[in-house]
Amino acid sequence: MELCLFPRISYGLFHSIFSDNEQFPYLYQMTPKDTSLALAMVSFLLYFNWNWVGLVISDDNQGNQFLSDLKNQSKIKEICFAFVSMLAIDEISFYHKMEMYYKQTVMSSTNVIIIYGKTYSITELSFRIWDSLVKQRIWISTKQWNLPTSKKDLTHDTFYGTFTFQHHHGKISSFKNFVQAWYQLSSTDLYLVMPEWKYFKYEGSASNCKILRNY
Repeated sequence: MELCLFPRISYGLFHSIFSDNEQFPYLYQMTPKDTSLALAMVSFLLYFNWNWVGLVISDDNQGNQFLSDLKNQSKIKEICFAFVSMLAIDEISFYHKMEMYYKQTVMSSTNVIIIYGKTYSITELSFRIWDSLVKQRIWISTKQWNLPTSKKDLTHDTFYGTFTFQHHHGKISSFKNFVQAWYQLSSTDLYLVMPEWKYFKYEGSASNCKILRNY
């Protein structure tokens, strides 16, 4: 890519290596750097007093950078990791370690797991398999995976729920209605669809939402 002499635009996850202007002078990344993602997730964990969590992260440049950011924020807030599972990004290495990944994730004592990786990757595939096997887990990820929370998901005995983070943007007209239609949710049936909220003392009100930098 460094040999190209015309502008290129990247729409995927932010790559720190691509921010090197000397090596990639004609590349522009549309996605901002996830500098506040780790802080947002740690703040979320603290709000619910979740200080014993597991990490499932893709073993690549983005995954390692995210892990470093998350460790720095967690150390300050005294959040401990039950396990850190770095998933190999190539199929051969992954399948050789698949049993180890399974034991770390599925058999862990923690009820909260942060999972981070690219879309349409081995990491995402692993999540989609594990979410049907793991009992009473709460998964925390990014919105790029586009994991809609359906009524079936949250009422099934083997699934607790998924929380996703996305970058905050300016208000888009009718976007809220679009999201509600997509997820088949409304503020009136929030408690019926997501009974777990009663344990969090959650109230379906915009006044309870806070914007943390870009999240």
